[in-house]
Amino acid sequence: MGRYSISFVLPMYNELEYIHKTINISKTVLSSITDDYEIIIVDDASNDGSEIIAVNMAKDDHRIKVIRHNKNRKLGGVLKTGFYNASKDIIIYTDMDMPFDFKLLPNILPEISNYDILLGIRKGKRESFRRLVYSFIYNHLINILFCLQLRDINFSLKIFRRIILDNIELKSEGSFINAEFLIKAKRLGYSMKEIDVDYQPRLYGRSRLSSLSVIFKILYEMAKFYFEIKTFSYSKIVHLKLKRTYQNLSFLEKLYLLLRIKTCPFEEILKYIPSKGKILDLGCGIGILFHLLSLKYDTKDLTFIGIDLDTRKLNTFGKSINNKNIELLIGDINKIDFFSFNNINCITLIDVLYYLKYEQKDRLLKQCFNILDKGGILVIKDIDKDCTLKFLWTFIQEYFMVKIFHITNAKGLYFERKKKLVELLKENGFDVEFIDLSKGYIYSHLLYVCYKK
Repeated sequence: MGRYSISFVLPMYNELEYIHKTINISKTVLSSITDDYEIIIVDDASNDGSEIIAVNMAKDDHRIKVIRHNKNRKLGGVLKTGFYNASKDIIIYTDMDMPFDFKLLPNILPEISNYDILLGIRKGKRESFRRLVYSFIYNHLINILFCLQLRDINFSLKIFRRIILDNIELKSEGSFINAEFLIKAKRLGYSMKEIDVDYQPRLYGRSRLSSLSVIFKILYEMAKFYFEIKTFSYSKIVHLKLKRTYQNLSFLEKLYLLLRIKTCPFEEILKYIPSKGKILDLGCGIGILFHLLSLKYDTKDLTFIGIDLDTRKLNTFGKSINNKNIELLIGDINKIDFFSFNNINCITLIDVLYYLKYEQKDRLLKQCFNILDKGGILVIKDIDKDCTLKFLWTFIQEYFMVKIFHITNAKGLYFERKKKLVELLKENGFDVEFIDLSKGYIYSHLLYVCYKK
């Protein structure tokens, strides 16, 4: 039943009045969505008897997991425990007091196919005017300091892909953890959507999230985080990811990899590559593009085909992956029969075209157009020959890579001017958009985004 794999994370601290009802409703709703789910109850040192009930419910249903803290660790500690013990593809986090109608989840969940993170936004009645004021001030302060532009940062309905946690280390022990997660996710380029839900105020007990001690802790963690986040960047995460992936490379190869990441605008390139479908990477090398995609997307939704002339690079790529949806082919893109490929949604040529003569470019682009599905995208990262000084630096470096060090397996360098390449792309049927990405780089990067209408 269903295509979803869900970890349902519920923090718990002295929720005796809610636990039976909440777990039973959760099971009913989740069972209507999928058979592949788990309910993770994180007991934050409860002492009202709810901890005993939770353990007994877990004994009766293997899909319920209870993780107990011997010491109360507050919201941040609870969520970190729940998130990092989740085993399914999608994590849903909410509270034990059911702040919204769980029966809405089957209608909300399909949006996760279009976004990385879904955020619930409270509408309707609030618990108190004081909490409404606190929330208003807090949301505006976070948005101003960290450029989030979100309406209800702390509301306890978050749905997101578990793979995001592979790239984010959460540190907050308090209620600031919601903001920390969203700020870091945005810095890494993950997409978000806010969804309005009718708010259901707590009926039993009282929330401690608006107490002065909690507020002071949030402000302390916010101030500390403000200075720490300056060192948190996409490039840093990328460097750590690729360092782990390619740990067996030689020193010179690692140096080349580091320079490649620092000097190529991969973050901008990835914006134009779809999260689903079949991608053909021509001149894939050691697989940098694929591993960067795996930082951004759940690659099980992608079929990735990589082609390269260099056997050594393809072997390195092959050793770095464990994914059935990847096919690696050794071959010269000038000689491969492209008609064996079909249903291609995106083709990438990252710093490849300038190794081909004009006639070879023409032939290759014709084949790319023929095998792309209607609406497909051809993404080309090339060098702007008109940008004189930066182009000269690029030419010198590429000459050494091809002719002296033989790191790149190519016969020559055949750079084209932007106008001529755009004309060639249009002659082969593409609608072309080009973006100058040279600003901030020592190379004259140009990105051509070509659509098959």
